[in-house]
Amino acid sequence: MIFHPMPAGRPKQTINNVLRELESFGYVRLEPDRADGRARLVRLTERGHAMMNTLREHSVHVDLRWAELLGNERFAQFEQALRDIVSTETRREALDYI
Repeated sequence: MIFHPMPAGRPKQTINNVLRELESFGYVRLEPDRADGRARLVRLTERGHAMMNTLREHSVHVDLRWAELLGNERFAQFEQALRDIVSTETRREALDYI
């Protein structure tokens, strides 16, 4: 899996520091992007894939627990509200770089 990290309203130095830390823990591998010499590709390592799988499993359990607490309809509304927030923030941050 390859990720092209986009600064999410954060300075590039902050993003680079986080990526270097993830690399030092063995979760990602940073490689030069042959198509763009200024960029780096971020690839999950085996350990990174394992962590992502663990996070997905935990996320499913949290979703089920919260849906049980709120009821399916209210939980669906909650999820949609979160998606709307993320979508709005992503668009706003993208405009900051134009």
